Amino acid sequence: MKKFKYKLQGMLRIKQSVEKEIRNELMGIQRLVAEQENKIKDTEEKVSDWSSYYNTVMRRGFNAVQLSIIDYHIQGLYRYREQLMISLEVYQRKKEDVIRQYTEVKREVKMLEHLRDKRLNEYRAEFNRQEEKLSDEMAVLSFARQAM
Repeated sequence: MKKFKYKLQGMLRIKQSVEKEIRNELMGIQRLVAEQENKIKDTEEKVSDWSSYYNTVMRRGFNAVQLSIIDYHIQGLYRYREQLMISLEVYQRKKEDVIRQYTEVKREVKMLEHLRDKRLNEYRAEFNRQEEKLSDEMAVLSFARQAM
């Protein structure tokens, strides 16, 4: 009997390769999301520190130039934080798209693997039937020779 050959093995390999590429892309995007979140957290901490410093300067005495510079810096940090938030939203949308792609490809790979396993089981069952048939024929021939 012929050796088992899965006709869709090439397709399965391609889908597995695509799955691996998408998984790597997803990990990269997750890393970018985490970096953006850390940058936002750091920026918020800086805003808090500069706001505390602003309040300290206000309590010590009114220095208009110094307060103006601090306020300008705080406003710059707020703008930077907003830019980071926009970037984070873009990365999160991209992450959702990649997750959808990954889920779809993973489903296709699973389906192809299941079909391969089903075909392999059918092949094994047929192989066992052929082997049993051959064994039965050998037993009949052996019995026939002994009877002669």
